Amino acid sequence: MKEQTDVCPACGHRLKAGVKVFEGFMARLFVQAARLSKDATVEWRADRADAKSELKKAYLSDVVFSKDLREAGFATRYARLGDLKYWRLLKQEPEWWHQGIYQITDLAKNFLSGIASVPKQLKVGGGKVFEESEERIYLQSALGNRWNEIADWISDWRKKRANEGGQGLLF
Repeated sequence: MKEQTDVCPACGHRLKAGVKVFEGFMARLFVQAARLSKDATVEWRADRADAKSELKKAYLSDVVFSKDLREAGFATRYARLGDLKYWRLLKQEPEWWHQGIYQITDLAKNFLSGIASVPKQLKVGGGKVFEESEERIYLQSALGNRWNEIADWISDWRKKRANEGGQGLLF
């Protein structure tokens, strides 16, 4: 997969597409996001630019806030956290756009459990995935030598999921 210009089938605009690879940094970013996920009541403005717009509220499970990554000392730009959406490991509802609110997906839980893989490379442009590589990667492979640093946390996470009845199940 090489960087190239593609034409959007919906609107006909030329989009410059780049290749994103899931390994190393992206794997560590994903693990940190999963570590920081929590069940929480989330509030956001219907119109972020208007402080008087309606305040919306919802209770969500497995929420990740981009600000929590910064506060935990993980050096990244918020845009990189959003890149995990391309692999369907995080989701972000349209109302939360630019709000820094993400949710861990069922695929992400299976990926952490070691029963799912993701494409190693994606060709993306204009916020869309144009192509997925046939080569797939599991979290342990993506983390490489860093696996040993988080293996205990992953093991604890898997045990907790098993106790909740989620281990071994594809969601």
